[in-house]
Amino acid sequence: MLDEFYVDNYKSLVNVTFCPKQQNLLLGTNNAGKTNLCQAMKFLSATASWSLDDCADRVAGLRFAIANHHFDKPTVDFRVRATIPFAGEELTFRYSLTIGIKKNNLMAPSLEVDEESLRVSGGGFPDAMLLANTAESVRLLHEVDYLAGRSNFVTTTAPRNATMLSRLYDLQTNERANLFK
Repeated sequence: MLDEFYVDNYKSLVNVTFCPKQQNLLLGTNNAGKTNLCQAMKFLSATASWSLDDCADRVAGLRFAIANHHFDKPTVDFRVRATIPFAGEELTFRYSLTIGIKKNNLMAPSLEVDEESLRVSGGGFPDAMLLANTAESVRLLHEVDYLAGRSNFVTTTAPRNATMLSRLYDLQTNERANLFK
């Protein structure tokens, strides 16, 4: 279950935290940001499958429109906290994504992952980093080794135009990260 969704600098949304309950009704005047909040959640969800540019084009409409035009900030930030049952236990995931907006003179801006992280707690994981993605490198935790007492990370590089969640495959070694995805 989604416990908390945070977004900053996505369209009209600046520093917004949404904590959904079992039932939700979004009320507000026109242009209050209700649609943008739903669209921001859809955008973040789509980053687990598509490139950032595809997400912006398909979900936001245009890459030009992703960031707030009145807020001069070169990034869009997302954070999520979610609780998901797994193997009879509750796992709490914390995911964060910072997208850099690289402006081009004549073309649509390009979107790049500046930072991305996924942490889990519960089920043998006190507070473990499952993935850490920066502009320089990516670290993925080998979950099976971790549960066996060996903290084993795979370190690699990745293109910056998509999240690491979109590159995870359904492997037994990344079972929890794929569950969050």
